[in-house]
Amino acid sequence: MEFGVLLHFDIEVFTPNWVHVSNGKLNPPPDVHLFNPQQLDTDQWLRTVKAAGAKYAVLTAKHVTGFTLFPDPEYAYAIDKTPFQNGQGDVVKAFVRSCHKFGIKPGIYYSCEANSYLNIHKSSGNMPKYPSLEWDHFKRLVTRHLTRLWSQYGALCEIWFDGGLLENGPDYLGLLHEYQPNAVAFQGPEGHPHRIRWVGNERGLAPYPCWGTIESTEAYDGTKEIGDKNMGSPDGSNWIPAETDVPLRFMQWLWLPGQDWAVAPPGHIMRWYYESVGRNSNLLLGVVINDQGLIPDFDVETVAQFGKLRQMRFKNPLATTSGEGAIVNIESSRPIKFNTIELMEDITEGHRIREFALEISADGKDWAVFKTGSAIGHKFLSWVNPQTAKLVRLRITKYLGTPKILKFALYWSIPLEDELES
Repeated sequence: MEFGVLLHFDIEVFTPNWVHVSNGKLNPPPDVHLFNPQQLDTDQWLRTVKAAGAKYAVLTAKHVTGFTLFPDPEYAYAIDKTPFQNGQGDVVKAFVRSCHKFGIKPGIYYSCEANSYLNIHKSSGNMPKYPSLEWDHFKRLVTRHLTRLWSQYGALCEIWFDGGLLENGPDYLGLLHEYQPNAVAFQGPEGHPHRIRWVGNERGLAPYPCWGTIESTEAYDGTKEIGDKNMGSPDGSNWIPAETDVPLRFMQWLWLPGQDWAVAPPGHIMRWYYESVGRNSNLLLGVVINDQGLIPDFDVETVAQFGKLRQMRFKNPLATTSGEGAIVNIESSRPIKFNTIELMEDITEGHRIREFALEISADGKDWAVFKTGSAIGHKFLSWVNPQTAKLVRLRITKYLGTPKILKFALYWSIPLEDELES
C-alpha cells in the first residue's frame, strides 16, 4: 500500500500547554468537558488523505491522555461524557464511515501502556504492580476497549500498538484472531501472521538495506530510537516488514496553535517517500487535527501538493520493462536521459535478490556501472547522477531462486530544494 496517514487527535489539543510528564511525574489530563470541536468533519480529513495519494488512514482512538474518541458508558474519560454532540458523538464511527466514502482503508491506534487519566505510563515507570486489583482493573479496561474497537467498526486495515504491548496484559492474539484476523498489526503480538515493525526513528528515514525479513521477533517498543539496527536480514525467518512514521509538522504529532511554520514542504515529503517507500518500507505520515476538529488549511494544501507532485513524477516513465532472470534490459532506439530509477521485485516468495548493479552501454558490449545495491523488495527508488544511454540494464549479481522483476523504470525529475540523493 506504500503510503498512509496517521491522524492525531486528542483532548490535549484544547489545552496546548499540557504535557503528560513533568520531572518524571505524570500530570493530570485535561478536563473531559473541554472536548467540544465545533466544526469536526471527518469527510474533510479523508478528502485530504485521498488528495495526498494515501491508501490507508489510522486514527488515534485513544492517545496518552486516556481520553477515548469512542463512547464507553463504564468509563468516565470518554467522548460520551463531553458536551460534543450532547454526549452522542463517536469520532471513530464517523472516521470509519468517511474512510469507506472516500475509498481509504481504515486503521485504529490505541495506546495500551499509557493512560494519564489513570496515572499509568510505562515509559515513566508508572505502572500498577502485577498482580493487583489495580492491574486487573486496567487490564479489563484495555480488553474492553480493544474488543469494542475491533468488533464494532468493521474490518480494519491496520492496528497500531504504540509503545508496544503490556506484559501479562490482555489476550491480544485471541482478540485479533476473533475480531480482526486480517488486520496488519504494528508492533503486534507474536503469533499474529500479519505483523509489521517500527523502522526505529520518527524522521521518515528507513535504513538501507531495509529487508522485510528479520531474525528476531523482538517487538521494538517505540520508546527510543534504534536507527540502522533495524535493517532486518535477507535470511531472516520472520516476515515482518518495516513501517516508517514521521510527523508532517516538525517533531509534532498533535496540533499546536501558530505552528504552520513547522509543516514540511512537499519536496521534503518527497524525500521521505524516497527514503521509506523507496527502501522497501511504508511511509506513514502524521497529520494533525486542530481544536475545531479539522486538518488545518496549510496542512491540507501541503499534502495535496505532495500528492500532485508524486503523481506527476511517476506517472509517465521514460522507459519501463519487467522480466525474470539475472539480467533485465531496457533498450531504446534513441538515447534516454534519466536521473531516477525505480525497481520492484515480486516478493510473494520473499527476498530473492540480494545484490544488483545498474549499468549503461552504448554498444551492448562495454558496460559501465552507475549504481549498486542490495535489497529491492517491494520497491527501490533512487536518485542517480544524470545518465544518457540507449541501453540500460539491471544485472543481479547475487540471488536465490529465479529473480522476478515486476518493474524496472527510468525517469527524469527536476530536483526540488528539499530533495536529496537517496
